[in-house]
Amino acid sequence: MFGLFRKGIPAPQRERENLVKRLFLARFERDSDMAMMASSMGINPQDISGQTLIQGAPEATILRIIEQFLMMQDRGATEEFAVKTLNQMHSAVLEIAGEDLTVLQRASTLFQYVRHAIDVLHSNEGWCQISDHMIIDAIQDIKSYYKR
Repeated sequence: MFGLFRKGIPAPQRERENLVKRLFLARFERDSDMAMMASSMGINPQDISGQTLIQGAPEATILRIIEQFLMMQDRGATEEFAVKTLNQMHSAVLEIAGEDLTVLQRASTLFQYVRHAIDVLHSNEGWCQISDHMIIDAIQDIKSYYKR
């Protein structure tokens, strides 16, 4: 019965872009350092398209991880199994691309894995720093969007 109200994963690309932009703008509203950095660079966050953001913003990384996680849970995976599998899968794919995402050696929660992935994949990008609070909010927003 409850499955009838769930959104399909992934949502249409336009909706995904809008979701990533909404999460990105929410981070700008809360992070004064990020807003000051954008202002000093002459960047208006409202002008950045969702299409651009989905190609590399931390919010897009979070969206992809959560979508994959929710698909696994929809198929009956536990949080621990889904997180471990995603970590191994992402690590293997990124290794082929010359990136290094370490495989966590202990059981991790979804939040811990997302934090790990963001730290590794976006650590060199000055304005891509994202707080734990913002990650938690993004995870909840994405789960809510997909009605999970």
